[in-house]
Amino acid sequence: MEKNENYFVGIDIAKEELVVHILPTNQQLAVPNSTEGIKELLKLFKKNNPIQVVLETTGGLERELLAHLAAKGIEKNLQGEKHPPNVGTPLQSC
Repeated sequence: MEKNENYFVGIDIAKEELVVHILPTNQQLAVPNSTEGIKELLKLFKKNNPIQVVLETTGGLERELLAHLAAKGIEKNLQGEKHPPNVGTPLQSC
């Protein structure tokens, strides 16, 4: 990723892994859904500073990742049962 571009990150959260897709580069990767995997993602984010991270809520599997993103001041949007998107309106940040 180049620093001059605006990056958006989508993360699919599963019990065992975090599946990541980065736009506009279409880079895809998967890391363990663990402290070590999250640290690996944060290193990538530190280098490239994404504008926004969108992730699904999965009954608590996202909590550790959310805590780390909040601690780093990374903007995030939650999508899922408890946070459905507002059709026709911009996503709201958490």
